[in-house]
Amino acid sequence: EHPDFIKERPYRVVVSDVLDKKGSWRHVIKGADALIHFSAVNPYPNATWQESAESMSHTFNVFLEAKAQRVPRIILASSNHVCGGYKDDFEHGLIKPSDPPRCGTLLLDKNNLAKSGDAVAYAAAKLAGERLALALSDSITSFIVLRVGWCQPFENLPTTICAAGVPEIFQTKTDTNVVNTASDDTWFKQMWLSNADFLALFFGCALHPFTS
Repeated sequence: EHPDFIKERPYRVVVSDVLDKKGSWRHVIKGADALIHFSAVNPYPNATWQESAESMSHTFNVFLEAKAQRVPRIILASSNHVCGGYKDDFEHGLIKPSDPPRCGTLLLDKNNLAKSGDAVAYAAAKLAGERLALALSDSITSFIVLRVGWCQPFENLPTTICAAGVPEIFQTKTDTNVVNTASDDTWFKQMWLSNADFLALFFGCALHPFTS
């Protein structure tokens, strides 16, 4: 998510701007067996529409280049915020991949909402990536989309999940003191994903046999 969060680096790091279609990043994916796409200008619900638009360009550029280079497996780290509109729809039941998107997660706590935003712009960028993956998938390149639950930087403990939906260091600074006793804790805690499960999920997707 951020280079400062990675203490050990047993791999090669290439710094490049994926907004640049002709950037050095294109050479990194040459010959790759799989590509996992996380990139976003702002990877949190308080992303602006400008950041969202640039995040879309990240995804479009990487997917199209990887497709041109015939990378066999591409995995998109999408987000639970693509279906965040179901948060308070208690009659809906289990959310399935076939359910229509409901981009954004409206927090009931007004103070947390001011800090974290409604995630609509952020989720729109993820949904755009999902639709492009669907359009590009074929017998040469398979795509897997994962709507990731809630993972946090550092130790990622369930006890440190914030109802704001954004780690404190990335929250929007606000002077609001509005207090609402309604809690959004349950929504985020039910989708918490441990670091070990997170890694197992993505490795499994990268190594899973291709099926048309």
